[in-house]
Amino acid sequence: MDSHNGFTLAELMVAIAIIAIAASLATPSFSGMIDKQRLQGAADRFYADLQLTRSEAIKRHTAVTLSATISENDSWCYAQSDTGRCNCNIVAHCSIENIPSKVTKSSNFKNVKLTSTFTNSSVTFSGTRGGTRAGRYVLTNNGVSYHIVVDALGFPDVIPP
Repeated sequence: MDSHNGFTLAELMVAIAIIAIAASLATPSFSGMIDKQRLQGAADRFYADLQLTRSEAIKRHTAVTLSATISENDSWCYAQSDTGRCNCNIVAHCSIENIPSKVTKSSNFKNVKLTSTFTNSSVTFSGTRGGTRAGRYVLTNNGVSYHIVVDALGFPDVIPP
């Protein structure tokens, strides 16, 4: 009897072709999932930083500003400051009690765009109760948007797509 202990070249090529077709079908949905996770990560970070800015204002009994810089080529950055609006593109320009603030940049969240209804894209929280003027930031990636709304009491809220 003639027994085979393996695969023929033709069988192996058919199996590889099937795997390649399945992988090419999965790639578009996988990249969409990555874009969605990148957008959600940006929204979560922005929300947490708004909460941190408000709590720093209340803790220090002084106004603290989250300043966003949005350029025309869709790049953006933001940081916190207790001296009013700051430029997060300049190293150590944003600080709280002379300690440089963490700067968050759009390069950490590829293709995520930021827009704002706040004047100069900045929101200042009061040092007494954390209140501010109401407005919103919108983070968008491939037509999907997260709205981060700040009410007059200074409480942020995320509105998912």
